[in-house]
Amino acid sequence: MQKIAKPILRAPLLPLLISAQVAIAFAICVSSAYVLTKQVTPILTKDGVRSPDTLVIASYLVPRGKPWPASRLHEVESSVAGVAGLRATSVATSVPFEIGSEMSADVAQLSGQSKTNATIYVGDALVGTLGLQLIAGRDFSPDERDQLLSGVGFGVSGPVILSHQLAEKLFPNGSALGSLVRIGDDNVSGVRRVVGVVQNLVSNDLGPGADSKLEEAMIFPGIPSEWPLPVYIARVDQPSDVGGVCRRIVDVLNDSFRGELVQGIEPRCETYSAMRERALASRHAAAWLLSGITGVVLLVALMGVGGLTSYWVQLRRRQIGLRRALGATRADILSLFLLENALVVGIGIVAGGLVTYAGSTWITRHLSLERTPFSYLLAGAVAMLIVCQLTALKSALQASRVVPMAALRLVD
Repeated sequence: MQKIAKPILRAPLLPLLISAQVAIAFAICVSSAYVLTKQVTPILTKDGVRSPDTLVIASYLVPRGKPWPASRLHEVESSVAGVAGLRATSVATSVPFEIGSEMSADVAQLSGQSKTNATIYVGDALVGTLGLQLIAGRDFSPDERDQLLSGVGFGVSGPVILSHQLAEKLFPNGSALGSLVRIGDDNVSGVRRVVGVVQNLVSNDLGPGADSKLEEAMIFPGIPSEWPLPVYIARVDQPSDVGGVCRRIVDVLNDSFRGELVQGIEPRCETYSAMRERALASRHAAAWLLSGITGVVLLVALMGVGGLTSYWVQLRRRQIGLRRALGATRADILSLFLLENALVVGIGIVAGGLVTYAGSTWITRHLSLERTPFSYLLAGAVAMLIVCQLTALKSALQASRVVPMAALRLVD
């Protein structure tokens, strides 16, 4: 160890600068990688919606006064279903990736052993219209779908369909189908029986910390009542007719709700894929920004590491020649430079890890954000060390190829 550290201690300024550079790069890269993972999780998560380009969402239906009863929403749905070019329709409280209309509740086994908070969607034909894939059980029956709810179904018994991840969370032994779950808090709760499980169904809550429960969602059957922001969803027969169908749906909604909508807020109709892209636009931008910053910082650090190793090789060619003349092998020279580089980089990684941990602790305490997991620090340390060693490898190989007599001529 002393043999490795001695050349560094002889001229410590440059190695310390490189260690500081590595420390800053490590702290930025690890923190950015964690935030980047949070940002891209909803982008990469399968939402279970089939053919999103032929699914249209009619939203921005804001009542002028009291929210509409279920009977009124059902009446308007019948008018929407009469639009030419539609295969299926449903009225709902919300759909995945519709921002600003989230609804969730605590859900637990009846025994209370497993509990979580999950997103709730309420609609009369959501499974079929969204094209969700049932992997267990059945869809809701016509009687269950057509019931006019009082509110959104809280505090009453009935059937429920869970996402696969929510079913696994509540029933890790795979016994979700046919089981009873309690939904809601102690004051307003109801017991529902699981009649089906869909492969994928994601939440529309994309707020901080929501990514860990992104795929925990469930569906109540029926037509909601007095929900402030209802939506109508429809499956279009032909992709080429989406624009025309959307215009006709908006016309029907304006005519049906004439005088009942808040002035200045017009109903909007768009494809599900367009709505999803709009909801994730900020995350796409953040992902590109974080990737760019991380790439630039890492590149600068690697240039410093590579430059330091190259400088050391040129500065110590005479020393290398002497070592070779005294019997040092090419492998000895190669390992010497790589170990010296590992020491400099390791100091930077340790310092960067301490900075990251301290900063993460402060952020957690004062801003109520999640702390960067230790696994990211560990994986980042290994990755940074490997990348920096590979960067230094070229110069270290050049040092190992120095011919002893050629290096000794530098004495003259």
